[in-house]
Amino acid sequence: MKRIVSIILLLVLIISSVPYAFAEDNFKVTYTIINNEDDIKTINVVLPIFEGFNGSDGVNKKVLDVALDAIGDANAMAKYMLPIKKELIEKGELATSMVVSLDMTYDYVRLGDILSVQLNIYSYYGGAHGTSQIVSITSNTSTGEIYEYKDLFKENSDYNSIINNYIIEEVENNPEMYFSNYTKNLSLDGNYNFYIDGDKLVVYFGLYDIAPYTAGIRYFIIDSDDIKNILKDEVYNSIKDGTVRGIINYNGKDISSDKEIIISNDTYLLPLRAIAEILGYKVEWNKEDGVIVEGKAVSITPQLLIDGTTYVPLFYFREVLNDNVSLGFIGNDKTIVRVYGKTDIENSNYGLASEYENPETAEDAVKMYAEAVKMRNGFVQYALFDDKMREERYDEFKDSAFVTGVSSPWVDSYEITQLDENLYSIKFTYKTSVPTDVFISEINVEIIEDGELIKISSIE
Repeated sequence: MKRIVSIILLLVLIISSVPYAFAEDNFKVTYTIINNEDDIKTINVVLPIFEGFNGSDGVNKKVLDVALDAIGDANAMAKYMLPIKKELIEKGELATSMVVSLDMTYDYVRLGDILSVQLNIYSYYGGAHGTSQIVSITSNTSTGEIYEYKDLFKENSDYNSIINNYIIEEVENNPEMYFSNYTKNLSLDGNYNFYIDGDKLVVYFGLYDIAPYTAGIRYFIIDSDDIKNILKDEVYNSIKDGTVRGIINYNGKDISSDKEIIISNDTYLLPLRAIAEILGYKVEWNKEDGVIVEGKAVSITPQLLIDGTTYVPLFYFREVLNDNVSLGFIGNDKTIVRVYGKTDIENSNYGLASEYENPETAEDAVKMYAEAVKMRNGFVQYALFDDKMREERYDEFKDSAFVTGVSSPWVDSYEITQLDENLYSIKFTYKTSVPTDVFISEINVEIIEDGELIKISSIE
């Protein structure tokens, strides 16, 4: 019986993520897609799932935490904006900007024992423009250590002054792009956001940190050879032979290509054949019809033919072929194409994560938790936890594939009672197919304010 259960669980994990994976020794990356779309919001999260090395669970936890927090923000904002949008429409006013969108993609570099993951988040909550953000996670696949910035460097090295000097020198080359008082946001205690890109250490600053919005995220790219004397040996030896990435990134992995991205009339045009064939499409060409994908001529405007290569805009892949293709930015001046194959999200438990919404009040948080228990949605339960609770209970939820409870007995109803200012009781009533079978379970839930968020800090 245990063998049958193990086989079933293995099959669930296989169909929950895309079958395409890159294997390097035991290192493997699969992914799933979390979608949620209605009249006011579009959520599209491509979530990587790492396995086969020490510390993979720690990386996956951090990735999931970032995704859930971003989804929670987007759903909460959509809930807030929806009645405003309806009121504007009823008054006959334009409400075209009253939409919420969230796109999250990823890529990674694995060199020696170093894995460096970049989560690329773009969110739009109405208004003039959206917000771009990068969250990076760098780990040692041999020891399982997840690096903080200071962990990259040898003890007693003056790495902070050395890196700050690199940043200052770069800023002084183009001072008009930065705030005049940018130095106040330089690290004095060795704490920068960073990732590894080939043989480079990339230190980056978010929007508005040291430069205006129009300057975007600012990247400072430092050759590992220039700082080999302060990098730890295991870091330098892993990344020293890294190479510059190409412009196409497939499922997080760099794909070698001699093609370029063309900018024409402020529109990014992408090499059609190179990307379509990676996605598995048959691409042909004839003099009468031009380029043909899966037997259908590509009649898209704008379209360019340069040296035998057809270039088309991004929306061809996203809206015509309905594939997950997006643009990404590496450093301050390099654009890449992130390409992901299709996944069957209907068979993925991760679809449950799309339901998480940041609560506005303590009462909302407790009710969301109770409802998530009733619906067996482990993603929402886990997302409501503060950092300490997430750390303590991640393995428990992961082992259940984030589907909690059992099919019988099931939660039939619940009753919430406030015991103190931030303490609540939830009484669950369980039933089975036998009408006389009724079970009661009661828990106490404590709520805290974690910055601007409301979180569950303990359950007894």
